[in-house]
Amino acid sequence: MRGPEGNTVTGRFAGIDYTAKPKKKLAVVEQLMKLNYVVSLLSFCLKYSVLFICRFSCTIAYHSQHILLSIHLLLICRSSLHGKGLNRFWSNIEGYHGPMLMLISASSGNSEGSTNSRRWIIGALTQQGFENKDMFYGNSGNLYAISPVFHSFSPSGKEKNFVYSHLHPTGRAYEPHPKPAGIAFGGTIGNERIFIDEDFARVTVRHHAVDKTYQPGSLIPDQGFLPVEARVLDVEVWGLGGRTAREVQISFQKREQLFTEQRRKVDLKTFASWDDSPEKMMMDVMSDPNRVNREDR
Repeated sequence: MRGPEGNTVTGRFAGIDYTAKPKKKLAVVEQLMKLNYVVSLLSFCLKYSVLFICRFSCTIAYHSQHILLSIHLLLICRSSLHGKGLNRFWSNIEGYHGPMLMLISASSGNSEGSTNSRRWIIGALTQQGFENKDMFYGNSGNLYAISPVFHSFSPSGKEKNFVYSHLHPTGRAYEPHPKPAGIAFGGTIGNERIFIDEDFARVTVRHHAVDKTYQPGSLIPDQGFLPVEARVLDVEVWGLGGRTAREVQISFQKREQLFTEQRRKVDLKTFASWDDSPEKMMMDVMSDPNRVNREDR
C-alpha cells in the first residue's frame, strides 16, 4: 500500500468485503482506529485509517507532514483457519509480547441463518499481549465498535481491568469456585463488558454501566441495558509488535517444542533391563511374598 493519494483499498474479514477509494487522505472509515501504544522513537498518538481491513503481513506506511511511520502487521491467529477454542488460540499467540489487536465477528438474532440476525464486528487493542491469569491485568488498551459503525473507546482512567484471559490447566486439583475460562475486556469477573467463552462459540456484550475501565458507549447497534449474547463467526488476532516481537515468539515456541520432545523421549535401554532390575524384583516380592519360596523349592 502506498501513500494517501487516491489508492483503492480492499480487504475481507469474516465474509465482509471492504472497498474504498480515499480522496485527500487515508479514510476507508474516517479516522478508523486510534493506536494508543507507544511506538519506538515516537511518543504521540496516531489516528490510523486502514488497520482492521487489511489482510496482509507487510508494512503499512502513513504519510503525514513529512513523518513516515511503518507498522508491521502479522496475522497470528484466525479461528476459521487455525481452529476455534481457547486451546488453539493459546497455542498460536503464546510467547508474543507485543501489542495485539483482536477482532471478533459475531451474529446476534433469533437463530442461525435467520433474516432478523445482525452481523457486527468489534475489536480490542492490548498493549502487552495475552497472559494466562485468573484476574484482570494490563496497563492500557482500547475497545472498538468496527462494523457497521466505527467508534473508539479509550481508557477512562478509573479502573485497570483491561484484559482477562484464563485457560484452566489440565490436571489441576478441584476448585470449589473456579474462575471462568475465556477472554474478556472491561468490567469485572462475572460481569465483563466483552466476554468470549472458551469454545469461541458465544460472545457476550454488556452495557457500559458495568465497566469503569473503558469509555462509555455502544459497542454494537441498538445496544440496550440488557446483555447481548451472540454467535461467534470468526476471531482474528493481529500482532503489531514488529519483527522483533515475532522473532522472540518463534524462539519461545522452539524452546517449548524442544522441552515437549524431551519429556516424551523414551529411553529404550531402561525397558530392556527392566526384567533384571532390582525394582522389578522388589515389586514381584511385594505382590507375591510366596514366590521366592516356590522358586527355592
